Amino acid sequence: MKEVLRVFGEELSEVLTWLPKPNPDGNRMNSIINIFLYVVGTLAVVMIIVGGIQYALSAGDAGKMGKAKNTIMWSVVGLVIAILAWAIVNFVLGVFN
Repeated sequence: MKEVLRVFGEELSEVLTWLPKPNPDGNRMNSIINIFLYVVGTLAVVMIIVGGIQYALSAGDAGKMGKAKNTIMWSVVGLVIAILAWAIVNFVLGVFN
């Protein structure tokens, strides 16, 4: 069973080449945090683009403009929180390693 999972994992990693590769030192937590940050960063950029499109299509409607600004603002806030979480986790891992 372990062999099947290992082969499946190798095949899956070849398909998902856009994900960061695991660290050779075996630090799985750092790899998990890097993947999480990559996903959150990508999602934040997509939401900023969505907010920009909403803003462009608002046609001067104050309610739609406010919604678009909130989308952009909260996307940036989420990105900043994710970056701070990454920095804190890397600091803690550095202290204990």
